[in-house]
Amino acid sequence: AGGRSRFLAAPMARRPTLMIGGVSGGGSKINTIPDAFSFTIDRRLLPEEKLPAVKAEFMRIIRQAQRKDKDLKVQVEYPLYVGSGSTKPQAAILKIARAAHKRVTGRRSKLRMSGGFTDMHWLTNDGRVPTLGYGTSGGGAHSDFEYVMVDSLPQTAKVYAEIALSMK
Repeated sequence: AGGRSRFLAAPMARRPTLMIGGVSGGGSKINTIPDAFSFTIDRRLLPEEKLPAVKAEFMRIIRQAQRKDKDLKVQVEYPLYVGSGSTKPQAAILKIARAAHKRVTGRRSKLRMSGGFTDMHWLTNDGRVPTLGYGTSGGGAHSDFEYVMVDSLPQTAKVYAEIALSMK
């Protein structure tokens, strides 16, 4: 696990990400070692990866640590365990959106996948609803320097309107 994705456009998104300790805690006093400690791990999957293989990789690492430390007790929970979602390139919604983008901007659009987690996963995986994400120009997502190019807002609204008017 943990290769490179051929589906994701952004170079930094082509590898899986791992965030340890977004939520963590343990102990009851500053000057004592806690008898238990917990932390979260947010492991984002590449479109090519399968959930069971990633889960097995984590369990191999845990078992390896337990062989080194016989007193180590581990409890693993999966509060959110979701595979990547995608829409087939020939889906009607993508054809409609690409045509709307071309009409509004005069440019061909590129189909790409996002490494981010959105509600589209629930629609594509659970609901089997072909889905796409389309948005404004900008950058710095989820950071203290996230921004949107204000002049791209009207154009994006026009593309959405074209999509809506083209739906049958």
